[in-house]
Amino acid sequence: MRNLDEVLESLDASAKRLAEQRAPSRFIDLGGSSEYAEQLAKMVDLGDYKLAPDSALDYRCGSDFLRDVARARFGDGRAASRLQKAWIEATPASGGFLVSPQVLPGYVEAMKASAPLRVRCTQIDARSNEVWIVTEGDSIEVAFTAESVAKLETPGTVARKISTIHKVAGTSHVSDELLADSGGNVEELVSSQFGKAIGIAIDSSIIAGSGVGQPTGILNTVGVASQAVDGQSGQALFESVLKALNRIAQRHEQADTVVVHPRDTVKVDLAKTTTNEYVFPGGLGAHLPDNVALVVDANLPTSGGAGTNESVIIVGAFRRGAMLFSRQALTIDASRDAAWQTDETVFRGLERFGFAVVVPTAFEILTAVTP
Repeated sequence: MRNLDEVLESLDASAKRLAEQRAPSRFIDLGGSSEYAEQLAKMVDLGDYKLAPDSALDYRCGSDFLRDVARARFGDGRAASRLQKAWIEATPASGGFLVSPQVLPGYVEAMKASAPLRVRCTQIDARSNEVWIVTEGDSIEVAFTAESVAKLETPGTVARKISTIHKVAGTSHVSDELLADSGGNVEELVSSQFGKAIGIAIDSSIIAGSGVGQPTGILNTVGVASQAVDGQSGQALFESVLKALNRIAQRHEQADTVVVHPRDTVKVDLAKTTTNEYVFPGGLGAHLPDNVALVVDANLPTSGGAGTNESVIIVGAFRRGAMLFSRQALTIDASRDAAWQTDETVFRGLERFGFAVVVPTAFEILTAVTP
């Protein structure tokens, strides 16, 4: 571990290098701007301490602030007293930045389990709060044409689809005593629950988002065809799926996914002949065409129809027809900042994303599936 003199010497050397690399006017007086301090902090190891936000730098230039942090870290009481008025854990602008948030692992698997459809979509990193997608409208037609005869004229069209980035988020307070006494179990439980809850919210919006404050899901997208299933037996449901795959193929699309609620897959999986043999050994997934995956998704709605007990089956080309835009990945962190006075830790989970069906004809909804 380095001593104070080494840290201060490193500060001086780094400041000199930074001054040689940048025009002095950029950093005002080469020490008074927060940008300068941020650059300098990246070049010097100050242990667990972090650079203050701009409001905490106002009382002195950035390099002097970093020097006080270094001195206080090594027990300099005068430096600590100069920083004392800024070091208030409950106020970010007054030193709460020194209490590092704890980023929690362990939620990714919970998110994947509760949101199986997101991985079926084409995933694109977004760089703004809104994404524009050029989509195909009417197709151009061609015909065999004789010599000196006018060619067939058809206007192909394109459209612009807009996907807005939405945020799904929540917080949860846990007492510090419970955190301290649980041996890490509470953190794992909270992170897992956040991953599951956010995953369910995103997956549900992909399926049936209303388009108001959330994306427009597949079930509510204009142009997505729907067809009632042929019947409620396992064999009837299987035949309905095959017919939907065929209709999508007739629209020159290649479906890659069949989405079924767990309560409905069991009908196919347990279907038997009159001699008590399974009709579909290995289950529904084993009998779908090659390159078509079965997704069993409990987020499919089951309260539709006149009896409020009907579910749906979604058949579609998710890779081509659906896009998921990631603006900010699923993040779960923890901080004592907001609830310092009550001895609590605040856990926050959030994700920013967008979703759009860009090829409605690549999907078909099979409706009226009853228990």
